[in-house]
Amino acid sequence: MFHNPPPQINHTMKANDGNHQIDKNSTAMASALLKIQMHMYDILARWNLLAEDLGIDRWVVHGGSAMGAKCFGGMNPWDDDIDMTVLDCKLLDYLWETGEQNVTKYYPNLDERSHSMDNWAALWDSRLIKVREHDMILSRGSRCCGWYKLMSMDLAFLWKPGDAIMGVELECMSRGSSSREKNVMRASGWTKYLQGTKELVTLPFGSTTIKTMPPSLLNTYIRKRYGKQSPCQFPFSDGGGAEISALSDEINHTKTFQLDQQKAQMNFVLKNWYVPKFQREKWLKQKGDKNQLEYTTQLPNLDKIEIDNSISPNGCSWQSNSSSSSDAANIKVIGWNAERGKHWDKFYTMIQEKVELQEPMVILLNEMDVGMARSGNVHTVRQLAIQLGMNYAYGVEFLELTRGTQEEQEATKTQRDSLSLHGNAVLSKCVIGDGMILRDPLPAQYFSDKPERGINADGFEVRLGGRMGLFVRIFQHPSPLIPDLHNFRADKFDIPESLPDHFVVGNVHKVEENVNNREILWNYLGFG
Repeated sequence: MFHNPPPQINHTMKANDGNHQIDKNSTAMASALLKIQMHMYDILARWNLLAEDLGIDRWVVHGGSAMGAKCFGGMNPWDDDIDMTVLDCKLLDYLWETGEQNVTKYYPNLDERSHSMDNWAALWDSRLIKVREHDMILSRGSRCCGWYKLMSMDLAFLWKPGDAIMGVELECMSRGSSSREKNVMRASGWTKYLQGTKELVTLPFGSTTIKTMPPSLLNTYIRKRYGKQSPCQFPFSDGGGAEISALSDEINHTKTFQLDQQKAQMNFVLKNWYVPKFQREKWLKQKGDKNQLEYTTQLPNLDKIEIDNSISPNGCSWQSNSSSSSDAANIKVIGWNAERGKHWDKFYTMIQEKVELQEPMVILLNEMDVGMARSGNVHTVRQLAIQLGMNYAYGVEFLELTRGTQEEQEATKTQRDSLSLHGNAVLSKCVIGDGMILRDPLPAQYFSDKPERGINADGFEVRLGGRMGLFVRIFQHPSPLIPDLHNFRADKFDIPESLPDHFVVGNVHKVEENVNNREILWNYLGFG
């Protein structure tokens, strides 16, 4: 018995915030991409049940989804599908052959194009199947693709004209994997391993689980497939260096993946600053209309600061070693214009090797990317902070609507920006708190459709946001009295009397000197 419309799924499916803990109906899931990702996790959970019922135990994640499993414990922030390889599809063939051919009979309101296609380039033929009493669609491809797509009815009803057929993709090794996967799988040892009987690794993946190869095979596959040995840690030099956080297979598979995921996770960023790709493209088309200030007000949580004190949770000590009470403690501060953060690994090496840079208490970093193709689509601040064992605060200066300068766009012409964020950071072994952003309005030249000398990289950069200063208080030890963000009030911005001893650091990037900014900053410092 099939149903129309689809019944509500009786589960507590949650996805894509923190440790994937957003309810299905939450307004935070409003973006189209996150909605699709939620449904993908749903389908994957049902695939796990279906594979168990059919006795299919030799299957693994592949492609970009393999990197997601390794780095994020879920889908890549920019992905809208999940790719898997099944060793033998005979049981899926039987399920498809015995499924209900007439999907429209049971779902007359569902557009057939959401699950079926017949043209010169591709043929997708669909069947309605049951997975533990839930209706699902299993589509089999030919001409272009000899594999399956599995989709839920909820996802099928999301389809709109112009969309591709969505669903979890199931390639069949027994029939020959796709050309882009076959040779890489063979060369990396995946084919032999999957055809054998050795254990596959089961990992958390979003709100459910997924199977993958052991870390060494997975790393080899990713290196051969994408040319990166260290995809979670944006390349040490050319990306061919060793995966610093990786442990040997004999130690602990789960710990290996957890270390990778710790560096790669961007949960705060996704929850607070994510702007869908279609919206970024829409704003880019409107460049030069001088409405940059209005568009900037539409950026979510622009002045919110990401503060992570979990990396060095016990804080630090800056007490002087001198017996003289008048002898102030020495505080070493390093400042860099980081040029996108794409060479964060070189900063790490310099700090370790140069005596004068070793053991800094504070590092100030300008121009750090999060989710930009030119710097590997990673959180460059978090990468460096975890490698150094330092807490960090990060604030967004710009939403980048292009991939950067002419040179950067040329270097990334086959890629896309996942999040398009660019900003400033403060790192410290100490506890960071009471953060504040001081921001100037965005001049029209930053959102221009013409080259603006010294402003927009000869017209190749188009931005929303505004030049800003990031200010934080540095404390020795954690305390419940320390707020993450400064409590602005209309009449004053003074320091709460209950704050523990601290000092203030600021990372200012071209903020104007004017009466308003001076008043705000002096009040924050407690002078006015």
